[in-house]
Amino acid sequence: MKVSFWLAGSKLNRAGLAPIFAKITVKGKKPVNISTGLTIEPDRWQPGGFGYIKGPSGNKKRHYAPDKLSKAYNEKLLNVRAQLQGIYNDLERQGKAISAKLIKDLYTGAHLSTITLKSAMLRFIEDKKKEGKKNTYIKTLLVRYKAAIKYLNKSKKMDLQLCEVSVAFLSRVEDYFKLEKRFDQSTINKILNLIKSTTDYGVRQEWIDHNPLSSHKNSKLIRKPKVYLSPYEVDLINNHNFASQRLQRIAHLFLFQCYTGLAFVDLLRFEKSWLRNGIDGRYWIFTDRQKVQASTCRIPLFKTAAEVLEKLEWRIDPISNGNYNAYLKEIAVICGIEKNLTSHVARKTFGNLLLDQNVSLEVVSSLYGHSSTKTTLTYYVDISEKRIASETTNINL
Repeated sequence: MKVSFWLAGSKLNRAGLAPIFAKITVKGKKPVNISTGLTIEPDRWQPGGFGYIKGPSGNKKRHYAPDKLSKAYNEKLLNVRAQLQGIYNDLERQGKAISAKLIKDLYTGAHLSTITLKSAMLRFIEDKKKEGKKNTYIKTLLVRYKAAIKYLNKSKKMDLQLCEVSVAFLSRVEDYFKLEKRFDQSTINKILNLIKSTTDYGVRQEWIDHNPLSSHKNSKLIRKPKVYLSPYEVDLINNHNFASQRLQRIAHLFLFQCYTGLAFVDLLRFEKSWLRNGIDGRYWIFTDRQKVQASTCRIPLFKTAAEVLEKLEWRIDPISNGNYNAYLKEIAVICGIEKNLTSHVARKTFGNLLLDQNVSLEVVSSLYGHSSTKTTLTYYVDISEKRIASETTNINL
């Protein structure tokens, strides 16, 4: 490859400056020209093919002394030459067929797709559908997509190209949802993750050369105290006779979660056929988790859970998560429990009840269907004072 520079003296602009072009020739074939973005007075151009910009004339003998402009322009031309040579070297190492046009396209970015961030996110979500991801997961992606679109619309960047996405852009997205929308940081991070996953997807689709967001780290979350019920609070619900048949049934559903640790989505799927004899001869719950693929529930049916299941007549009636949680708030008020009861509180209660009865963290994690005890300890359980007291009673210090 040969790179030379030339001045287009016939293309003067209104200021009397002429543009400088780089000419690329590969294997003696037809060359292509690339604009360097530089313009200069024609009499400061030193012809000769390799390009040299002179300083202004200092005397009548037309002696040109170097100045800041000429030094900067000459450095720029050397940099252009080095970039073009680098592209050529990379192609040669990859064993690709090299042409002057290909080098120009790679240098100018003309090879990059003009796909927008908006359409790339949609394509990413569509591919997840084709992969057979659960509908619940697709719905959460669409919620995050709609939030990202609101920002693009407000900032008038609906036509933002995927190749224009940057860490600075992501910071502006975060500021918008944090300062204007007052979103929780965990919600913001999920929106940012969709954008980052999309740029990663864009690299795999060869829409962009690299993921510009690979160095970005989401803001750390401030962990909120884990909310779960004590054995006393669970008994308050278990021993209360609710006047409303609806509230009584919701209370039984909640207790069944407290005694099995089933997630809400798995609770609604429960069938009597899930109960089979376990290794110890007792009934166990066997099923695949809905949320996590390749994760199996293997939960002994404890006596308390079996009693609640009988009261439910061995069936779980369908109910939306929103309505379920709304009824649970009524139950909390009636029972005098000053905690925000939700379906997830029941799931957390299960693990903490077991830990307080000296079940190991590893077993609790397995019953949850977690792949790591770190998940269990970070999001679900606490090491309570009762357990600390129980395990340190006989320590002689």
